[in-house]
Amino acid sequence: MSCVLRIFGADLDIDALLPRLSFAPIVVFRRGEPVAGRGGPVRRVCGANFSVSDADLGDLARQIADARQFLQTHHLALEAIRAFAGVDAPTLDFAVAAGAKPIARSATFPADMLQTMGALGLALEISTYTISDD
Repeated sequence: MSCVLRIFGADLDIDALLPRLSFAPIVVFRRGEPVAGRGGPVRRVCGANFSVSDADLGDLARQIADARQFLQTHHLALEAIRAFAGVDAPTLDFAVAAGAKPIARSATFPADMLQTMGALGLALEISTYTISDD
């Protein structure tokens, strides 16, 4: 997944929230579960991740287009997330590829999309992943 919606909260009842949404999670996590399999640290929050775009890491333009469509299609469900008790900072996380050698990169997000995200209480995150030049 290149762009995901992530919702979480220390006091979030994720099982009560999910039936109110018009889209299904790709992963659900609960407080007290191991973070990475057996014997590791445990989660301190409950939440879920939802697929917004399956575009390649190098295709930010498509991720943005998919996210705009997602915001429009699921506006009412996103409003329900904003109003649901226990949700902390729901986030749209865009994954982008970075080359192995550091170079300057920039990303521009449309103002209307950012306004919609702000009105819905959605934070913007850009996660970069180093990709080998080989």
